[in-house]
Amino acid sequence: MPSQQPPAPPGVPGPRNPEGPGRRPPKRLRVLILEDEPAHAELEVRELLRAEFAPEWQRVETEEAYLEHLGASPDLILADYSLPQFGALRALELLRDRGLEIPFIVVSGTMGEEVAVDLMRLGAADYLLKDRLARLGPAVHRVLDQQRLRRHQQHTEEALLASAARYRSLFEGVPVGLYRTTAGGEFLEANPAFLQMLGLPDLEALRTAKAASLYVDPEVRAQWITLLEREGVVNGFESRLRRVDGQIIWVRASARMVRGDSGRAAYLEGAVEDITERKRAEEALMKAREADRANQAKSEFLSRMSHELRTPLNAILGFAQMLESDPLAPEQRESVGYILRGGRHLLGLINEVLDIARIEAGRLTLSPEPVLVPEIVRETVELSAPLAAGAAVQLHADVADFPQRHVMADKQRVVQVLLNLVSNAIKYNHRGGTVTLSCEDVAGGRFRINVRDTGPGIPRENLGRLFTPFERLNADTTSVEGSGLGLALSKGLVDAMGGTMGVESIVGQGSTFWTEFPVADGTNRPEEPADRETPRPDAAGVSVKNRTVLYVEDNLSNLKLIERILARRPGIRLLSAMQGRLCLDLTREHHPDLILLDLHLPDIEGAEVLRRLRESPETREIPVVVVSADATPRQIDRLRADGARDYLTKPFDVKKFLALVDEILGDGGRRA
Repeated sequence: MPSQQPPAPPGVPGPRNPEGPGRRPPKRLRVLILEDEPAHAELEVRELLRAEFAPEWQRVETEEAYLEHLGASPDLILADYSLPQFGALRALELLRDRGLEIPFIVVSGTMGEEVAVDLMRLGAADYLLKDRLARLGPAVHRVLDQQRLRRHQQHTEEALLASAARYRSLFEGVPVGLYRTTAGGEFLEANPAFLQMLGLPDLEALRTAKAASLYVDPEVRAQWITLLEREGVVNGFESRLRRVDGQIIWVRASARMVRGDSGRAAYLEGAVEDITERKRAEEALMKAREADRANQAKSEFLSRMSHELRTPLNAILGFAQMLESDPLAPEQRESVGYILRGGRHLLGLINEVLDIARIEAGRLTLSPEPVLVPEIVRETVELSAPLAAGAAVQLHADVADFPQRHVMADKQRVVQVLLNLVSNAIKYNHRGGTVTLSCEDVAGGRFRINVRDTGPGIPRENLGRLFTPFERLNADTTSVEGSGLGLALSKGLVDAMGGTMGVESIVGQGSTFWTEFPVADGTNRPEEPADRETPRPDAAGVSVKNRTVLYVEDNLSNLKLIERILARRPGIRLLSAMQGRLCLDLTREHHPDLILLDLHLPDIEGAEVLRRLRESPETREIPVVVVSADATPRQIDRLRADGARDYLTKPFDVKKFLALVDEILGDGGRRA
């Protein structure tokens, strides 16, 4: 409903109340004013503004205009008692005839007590005189509160009635037997399913029997009662009952013992499920399962070994193909040929066994080396900068002032840990907050990297739970998405590298997460590793300039292989991620031109990563090429149908891989 501004005629929109600095936002209120004097309407609006409302109002003075604006469902109606063509009494009648419950306040110049009583009987919430408009704001607050209370009470009563109806419908219609007995075993109530289970016609027939007489094994009944008396609640208790016709059935029962004020057992109530058919099926399947167990174990072993062989074989054949394309002496080329022939022979054997089975790696592969701390901090800051900018958080790290320390660690894993810590510091911060990275020497020949934030802080009693898998403190009070695995995985990585991780936090001031690693002996490491090649394009390569490729892979050998291959395309910038969630974050921040995606990742499956990429409007057009050791045709077809641009099985042909990259990233192929 548009508001009005003086002295515009009825129907002309007007300005809203501006919000002054330091004031809490006023409450929006859609108001329909029945008044023939514009000045009086403006006075009423002024009082609403004074009462901290932000009215969007419309003035009307005819029955036709009033009915038209009722369709907009205003929050409040202010009506003059008497207008030349219309009045409050008629307006109330129209409101009641339409079954609308809109707070209605009469504002009049003069009004007798009898008239006011009639108005209240017709449904007016309040009335006041125009020379006492100061009462308008409090009156509006009061009637709105009363309306909220009435609606809450109405909803509560409706919910209680619906709950009672649902209970009776559930009790009578559920296919599970429900019952209630006294502590001595006399039946008080049972639903039709329970009666049918025992072959009884009605509740009266059941009441003539004792609960103990239904059990095939009396001692089982005694065990049942003993458990209930001791535990109070028992779930999944299996026993045999005898029907009226003598047939024996298996049942699975759950019940609780209800005690009175004195603490003595008052009655038992529970649910019974007939599991006779399930028991028969279990017995029939037992022998078949035993016969299948040996074959299943064999198939699982072959599947696991096939997958585990494909992953390292990808690196073996990949690097061998890289060597083959380089200038080599005849003896060297012959040796590389032996490697390729042997590897391809092994690949042929693998392709003849069972389809690749999906497995979890179960072991962590690390490549510890002297790592220059400023390098990994700089890389972390560059990758995290877009996330910080999007969250309006300042990211500080004076890398130039960092000491040139080398620590003994796996570089890729250290960056993974720091990215997780910085990402958390940004996500759990506030707009305008800061995240600061700093370093310092600590005792015992170790070097510490600190990630400090200005977030809400963590209570001392919760610090011990931070590194527990799937533990997300106060997850129900935050909109930050997460699984609770990041910190647990990071701590596991740091521990495996011989480092330590800890946290210090002050509620209301922020938190500092730190990692410590041993300082590497002999840190005179050259700026560039000796084995790093000068990037050069292949002769057959196409023009690939200013392109970004994101490779999602947790196997370091395969990651190094892709780095070496793409070094032949100097126009490509390579980003890497060892977790699916980190892939999603980096994709949103850097918008790569191509994503190479492994399927078996430590946090979420690659198929789920692909699904999320395709569902998001900002990432659905980015080409995704799956690179996996899972070579089953069903898996390949499924991933392509789900949106993968292509699917490469490990080990892949390097030339074909580069050809695919050139096709996707070459001129005109950005989103082909």
